[in-house]
Amino acid sequence: MRELYIHRYGQSVDATLSMSRFLAKVHTPQKSRLHSLGYIEHCTNRPIAMPQAQQTKMGKAGNIGNALDPRVFEADGKTPTERVSYRNSILSMPSQEEIDRVSLFDDCSQPMSMIDIDLTDVEHQILHSEFDQQGNLKASFVTEQLCYTVAKLSRDHFRREPALLEIGRPTFIVGDLHGQFRDLLRILDALGYPPTDSVLFLGDYVDRGQCSLEVIVTLLLMKIRYPDRVYILRGNHEVAKVNKRYGFKNECLNRFNHLNVYTIFNRVFDYLPVAALIDSQFFCCHGGISEVLLRQQPGVENLKRVVNAIRRPFSSLSHRDLETDLLWSDPMEDTPEMVEKPTKDQPKQKSAQGQQQKKTSRGKPVFSASSRGIGYKFNSDATDQFVRRNSLKAVIRAHQVMKMGLSVQHNMQCITVFSAPGYFNNKNYGAVAYLMKMDNSELVESIRVLQFSPNSCGGGGMKGQ
Repeated sequence: MRELYIHRYGQSVDATLSMSRFLAKVHTPQKSRLHSLGYIEHCTNRPIAMPQAQQTKMGKAGNIGNALDPRVFEADGKTPTERVSYRNSILSMPSQEEIDRVSLFDDCSQPMSMIDIDLTDVEHQILHSEFDQQGNLKASFVTEQLCYTVAKLSRDHFRREPALLEIGRPTFIVGDLHGQFRDLLRILDALGYPPTDSVLFLGDYVDRGQCSLEVIVTLLLMKIRYPDRVYILRGNHEVAKVNKRYGFKNECLNRFNHLNVYTIFNRVFDYLPVAALIDSQFFCCHGGISEVLLRQQPGVENLKRVVNAIRRPFSSLSHRDLETDLLWSDPMEDTPEMVEKPTKDQPKQKSAQGQQQKKTSRGKPVFSASSRGIGYKFNSDATDQFVRRNSLKAVIRAHQVMKMGLSVQHNMQCITVFSAPGYFNNKNYGAVAYLMKMDNSELVESIRVLQFSPNSCGGGGMKGQ
C-alpha cells in the first residue's frame, strides 16, 4: 500500500417497453405494487424495448466484464443501434420476479425468521477469512439465513435514511469493489476496524468478482453494527436489470440453488441512498451530475430538496431520470485546453495564474449522450457551474476504472475513486480517499489517498484485532 497526497487540490494524480401495452397485461393488485416500486413514473419518457432477436449480445463469459466501459464499446466496434438496444434492455419493463419482489419480505415469513445468528461471531469470521495461494476464499461465512438476516436489518436502516445523506468529516471514501472480497479486507485493514471515522461506499459492490455475496454481506453487516459511521450508496450494478447480467444472479443461484437471496438483496438495493454531502462541501454519488441539477434554484438547500424528492424504493430507470444520471453519468475527458501546463521558460506560478484564468473563463455546460448507451457525459463547465451554484468544493464519484485508482479532472472539481485493484485482469491500482480536518481551527481542503497495488498478496485476515 502506498500513500499519496493531494493538498488543497494542488496537484492531480496522474492517471488518467410501451407502458400502456405492459399495464394492459398487469392485474390491478400488481399495478398498485408497481406504483410503490416507482415503475409508473415518467412513462411518457420510457422507450419501447426492442424484440429479443435484436438485443445485443454483450460478449462471451470471458470478456463480458468490461461491457459497460465506454472504451470497450469503442474497441469492440459497437454501433449506435447496438448501444440503444443495450440501453433499452436496461430500461425495459420488470419481470414477474421483480414485481413480486415488493412483497417478498412480508410474504416469505419463513426465510425472514432470524434465528440463532450471532452477528458478532459472524464479524469475527469475516475478519479472519483465509485465502489460498491463488487468492481464492477457502471457506465462506455466508449462509442463506445470514443473508436474510442482514438484508432485513439493513433495509430498516436504509428506509430511515434520506436519498441524500449528510456526513461530516473526517470521512473515508471507497469506490467500486465488484465482488473483490480480499481487497475489501485489505481496505478495512488499512482504515482500521471497527471504523472510528465515517466510511462512505460509493456503489458497485456486486458483479464480476468471485465474492459478491461476501462483499455485500460484509458491508450490510457493517451498516447494522455501525450505522452512524458506515454509509452505503447505490451504484449502477445495484440494479436488478444490470446485476442479473454480470454475475451476481448466477453467483446466488449457484450458491443456494434458488433466487430468493438474489431477490431479497435487490429489494434492499432499491432502498439505498443515491448521493451524499460531506460537510456541505463535497457532493458524492456513484456516476455523476445531472442536467436536472443545473435547472434547480442555486443553493445547497435546493440541491438537498431535489435529490431527496427521489422516491424510494425504485427499481426502474428512465433515460431522463435524475436517479439514472446519478448512477450512470461520466465526466468528459480533460482536453489540453482545460489544463494549463508550464513550459520550460514559464514558472509554475504563472501556470497557476493561467489555470485560474481558465477556471474563471466559463463556457457552456454540455451533457452529451454517453457511449454506455445510458446516462450522459458532462463537461468541465457543467461541473464548474454545479459546484459554484451550490457553494461546493468538488464532486466525488466512482464508476470508472482508473489506472492509479484515483483521478482528478475538471480543474480539480471532479474526483474519481476506484477501489478494486487488478480489476478484471487490468493492472490498475485501487484507491481510497480520505477527507480530513488537518487543523482544529479551520477546515483544510486536503485529501489523503491510500493506494493498493494489484499485485500485492494483501493478506486475508485483519491485523491488530
